[in-house]
Amino acid sequence: MPASTNWRKSSRNRAHPFGPASEYLKHRQTGGGGFGRTPPFGTEAGNTHGELQLVQSASINLADTVQFCIFIRWAEYNMASIASGRPEKFRIGQVFSNTFSVIGRSFGPLAAIVGLFSAAPTLIYNFWNLTQLARMREAVGASAFERPDMARLAAVSAIAGLLFLVLSFLAQAALVRLTVDDLNGRRPAVGDCVQIALRRFFPMLGIGVIVFLALILAAIVMSVVASLLAFGGLFVGGLIGVAVAFIPAAMWLISISVAIPVAVQERLGVFGSISRSRALTKGSRWPIFGLLLVIAIAAGLLQAAFSLLFRFALATAGGLSGTGIFVGAVGGSLLSSIFSAVISVAIAVIYVELRQVKEGANVDELAEIFS
Repeated sequence: MPASTNWRKSSRNRAHPFGPASEYLKHRQTGGGGFGRTPPFGTEAGNTHGELQLVQSASINLADTVQFCIFIRWAEYNMASIASGRPEKFRIGQVFSNTFSVIGRSFGPLAAIVGLFSAAPTLIYNFWNLTQLARMREAVGASAFERPDMARLAAVSAIAGLLFLVLSFLAQAALVRLTVDDLNGRRPAVGDCVQIALRRFFPMLGIGVIVFLALILAAIVMSVVASLLAFGGLFVGGLIGVAVAFIPAAMWLISISVAIPVAVQERLGVFGSISRSRALTKGSRWPIFGLLLVIAIAAGLLQAAFSLLFRFALATAGGLSGTGIFVGAVGGSLLSSIFSAVISVAIAVIYVELRQVKEGANVDELAEIFS
């Protein structure tokens, strides 16, 4: 039987298509076959019947070759995913585990960063605020809340709130670097983390302004909807207002939850970071929402428990004393700082996890951007 006949028969073996494809590729690499060349497998030059067999076998094996190439690409993708440990989906348990592992391993640098950007400013403000309240309560005559001091207290509180917002962005940026270094097996350096945070200050500030404006818009829409539907009862109108404005706003915030890590890590601008965050969180927003909701509920319960104990102590002591001011200021700043640290590290770990799920990027590749 001529060799060309064997070639045609092997081409029809669909159960094992890569055999003839590999033979065809080897044959092409050795210079055989193809138009204008010597027909393969003993077909004589100028033999019309042999040339027809060559064209038929080449058309059949072209499909086999395409299938073979697709299979190779698929195998390379899966082998790379297995070799790099790339996860197939977002893992809440892994994020929880890595978050508290980072906090435990890098507690010293983390405490320094959180103390600089969160605990110390909050402690100073709490001392001042509680001291002013104690002084106003001791005032005689008119009610303390009708005095001009109340307006000053409100103004200072508003300014302090904006300052704390800016400092929280700096803390989160510094903790992004700390988290990546820790997950990469390196000892985070406080100075390096702070330098990275200051370098990316203005993009983070722009992201903060957009978030602030979005929250104001959501609050306005929620109030308007609740007012328009007040005929059905304030409670019902409020629920509809929440459904119309608050829930979409919350999901939008979840979609841009890793915008600051993107701005720090990938050095994008304000809108580029927001767009990139939405692309990374797509398909994983509900798990992220559940994870952050658990952390927020835990923080809220701790804050509520502390507030009840503090109010009970004030009622027992008959007012704000020096000890009460100290306990309230220190306790409040510690609670807010702990929550800030946990949520910032969790968001950084979420970013790393999303990069691994979406793109297969490992921590080494993420750390190289900072070098």
